[in-house]
Parts: sequence; structure tokens; C-alpha cells
Amino acid sequence: MEEPEEVNIVNSDPPIVAETFTLVKGFFQLYGWFVVIGLVVLFLLKSKFQQRLNTFSERRRDAHYKKVDDNEALARLERIQQNRERLQRQYDEVAARAAEKQREVEEQKRLAKIEDWERHQEGNGYRSKVKKEGNSELDKMAAQHLPKSTSKKVYRSADYNPLMGGGGGGGSSGYRPSKRGGAGGGGG
Repeated sequence: MEEPEEVNIVNSDPPIVAETFTLVKGFFQLYGWFVVIGLVVLFLLKSKFQQRLNTFSERRRDAHYKKVDDNEALARLERIQQNRERLQRQYDEVAARAAEKQREVEEQKRLAKIEDWERHQEGNGYRSKVKKEGNSELDKMAAQHLPKSTSKKVYRSADYNPLMGGGGGGGSSGYRPSKRGGAGGGGG
């Protein structure tokens, strides 16, 4: 019986793979930090300009759709125009109602002034001190058109002046800055 010879099995890489690996390894050993810094800069630039890139691609896509389907674009513009006209009609109706209410309020005020003047001419006084029950609706409508007063919050009393001393926060704080100069002893 013959003994089989020991065969030394070695996985030999093709020379091109070994040379490529050695070349890449040497490149990263020499320029690795530059590559890392370059990748970080590219990432920062990408994150900064991503919004502009998205806007640009959306414009290209929209331009493509507009070129391809003119009928759909025309239909979309007509829908937009119809919606604008509908909103304009609603606004005109609301504005007409508000103008009518305003005219009614002004007419009631005018009639009240005429009545006050006639009362003044008769010697009954210029203004009526008694509120009429019928004028409550007039007052409500007039109040709707007047701007609402907003009371301001007062943070300090009116007589507060920071230049007069007296300190803040309720009374004299007793703080006085230290005197300037060196030590208090006589020198020698």
C-alpha cells in the first residue's frame, strides 16, 4: 500500500486581485483622511442643496407632464378658474350684505341725530339720557363695526423711574457700588 503524498493545498489568489488589493490599501493609507473629509463635505453639500434639487426635479417633472398632457392641464386650469369665480361670488355676496348692514346702521345714526337736533330745537335737551329699547339692536350692530379695545397690562407703576434710584422690586434695595481705587491704607 502506498501512502498518498501530502499535498499542500494553497489558495493562491490571482495576481490581479492581489495587486489591486495592495494598490487600494496603499491609496487609503496615503490619502484616507482626505477621502473621509471629502465624503463629509459631499454629505454636507448634499444636505444643503437637497431642497433645491427636489424643486428642480419637480419643475422638470411638471414640465414633462404639461408637455405630454395638454388637455389635462387645460382642464385643471379651468377647474382653478371656476373655483376662483365661485369664491369671488361668495365674497361679493358677503360684502354686499355687510355694506347693506353698514348703510342701515348709518341711516339709523342719521335719524337719531336728526331726532336729537329736533329735540334740541324744541328745548328738550340735546341728547337723550335714557336708552331706548329699540336702539339696542342699533348698538349691537354699531359695536360689531367698532374695533375692540385691548387693555394693556401694566408692568410698572406710572411713577417708576429707574434713574431716580429707589431700586426695583418694591422699595430701596440698599445696593451701592463699591468705591473705586486701591487699598484704603496710606502708602509708603
